[in-house]
Amino acid sequence: MENKMKIDLGFAVLVVEENSDPSFKEFFVSLEDKNGNCLQDIAVIGQNYSISSSLDIVPKDQIRVLVYGDKDNEDYTDKFVIGLHSPEEE
Repeated sequence: MENKMKIDLGFAVLVVEENSDPSFKEFFVSLEDKNGNCLQDIAVIGQNYSISSSLDIVPKDQIRVLVYGDKDNEDYTDKFVIGLHSPEEE
């Protein structure tokens, strides 16, 4: 089963796809051409995590956003870590 949402933008298709690896709770946002070929990555959005010394994935109560803001570079250009809002803090 394909786990994608697609929006046709006319010049490309905006795609949001869940990571198929259940260890990582995240979505990939990218652009595809009309034939389904990836044109470029836009963002990765999901649960923040760290890797332990034993190479285990340690989830955090945060959201991590990686943004690929440079169309000519395959590496992400910006990283944001978003904490959870707590009404008690107001």
